[in-house]
Amino acid sequence: MDKYRKLNLFTLELGSDLCLEKTLEEILKSIPLIREETFDKYGVVIPNVRIKENKALKSLEYVIKVNGYAAGRFEFKKNSILILDTGFVKTKMTGKPAKEPVFGVPGLWITKGKRVEAEQNGYVTLTAPKVIRVHLQEKIKENLSSVITTQYVGELLDEVLKENEFLCTQLVKKYGNASLTVVKLVLCSLLDEEVSIRNLLPILETISNEPKFDRAKIPALVNKVRCSIIPDIIGSLGERNNDIKALLLSQKLSESMFNNLTETGEIAFNPAIRKLFSNELSLKISEMIDQGFSPVVLCVEPLRYSVKFFFDSLGISNIHVLSDMEMTAAIRKMNTSLQVFATIGEDFVPTTENAKEASGNEKTLEASRSKKISNDDYVRLQEKLNQIVGNLEPFEQKVLSMRFGLGEERSHTLEEVGNAFDIPLEKIRRIEAKALRLLRKNANSDE
Repeated sequence: MDKYRKLNLFTLELGSDLCLEKTLEEILKSIPLIREETFDKYGVVIPNVRIKENKALKSLEYVIKVNGYAAGRFEFKKNSILILDTGFVKTKMTGKPAKEPVFGVPGLWITKGKRVEAEQNGYVTLTAPKVIRVHLQEKIKENLSSVITTQYVGELLDEVLKENEFLCTQLVKKYGNASLTVVKLVLCSLLDEEVSIRNLLPILETISNEPKFDRAKIPALVNKVRCSIIPDIIGSLGERNNDIKALLLSQKLSESMFNNLTETGEIAFNPAIRKLFSNELSLKISEMIDQGFSPVVLCVEPLRYSVKFFFDSLGISNIHVLSDMEMTAAIRKMNTSLQVFATIGEDFVPTTENAKEASGNEKTLEASRSKKISNDDYVRLQEKLNQIVGNLEPFEQKVLSMRFGLGEERSHTLEEVGNAFDIPLEKIRRIEAKALRLLRKNANSDE
């Protein structure tokens, strides 16, 4: 697949000062590591990242492009270095406020001469090569499905053909000219949910067992494929002894979701209901993380794809959605145990009328939003939450803000928070758990 790797799907353009020998050397060294880590984790061979100087950029600016479009950019300050407060800073330093570009963590610009002082005081110092590496790695992860082109799938199957001719023959016999398309759609769907495709044979075997190609049934096919590689999915959760604790969608909520499904498989709840559901789910996720569990939601198999899409639309990306079929497969293949952590949607269940309201005219939608915002109870709740969060240590506030998207564009995974502060994941998990315990303790003491 050497020929394919030469495609310029990902491009890193650098300003003139970032092309200086020492800086450029560190950036170049990071690229093979990113490619190796991506393959080890997701089973995807990403093409070489093209690195070039762009004289149109400012001297300390860089741009990451995906398929020719700018996906991220940042500009460093001359003779300055970016520092982040870890929450364990001994002496506060002054500098120009800034935000690191990958996760939006607040930081400070200080002069390079103060770097040693900052590190001795407990700050994390971010060099240009480190920022660029993490930023590039995140953009590659976000766009992994873009790597899976028809050409990529064709060359992938050529590799499989060398050792498993029968399987490839079955695929072609079953789907004909559509075989590459089917495999591509399935692989892209898996990667969009950050599921590794490294264990390729069971994926292809499951696809080959389908009776015929129907694009509308791709989500159902993806669910079957997930069952075939469930050990990999469960293993990625990192739970001890593969024991899973999950949030369960109540039967009434599941029925309501079915009733509000659109033709494209989206769950059409109106904005007010989406907000209530998001709040309840976020609280339960916080409780799970507080107790050291990976956030997992369990639902019935026909809803899994729609539920995951619904969570993504709410900005809740740090959660795994498993179906009852997948859990059955996990219990059978891995002796996995399942415990229900909590049931979601027992007290509040939307109806089909809510979906009709959501699809009404703009005046109806605006009235719904205005009613939601002006609700006295909601305002008091927001004030109380702000007061509680204000009592936490600065770094604890930052961890919660990044993890759950408070004041951010989106929520962030544990790995993303760890990368942002250059701190081991377990340390971030302990800090996060401590912050959540304090938050809950303060909330309960005022009841």
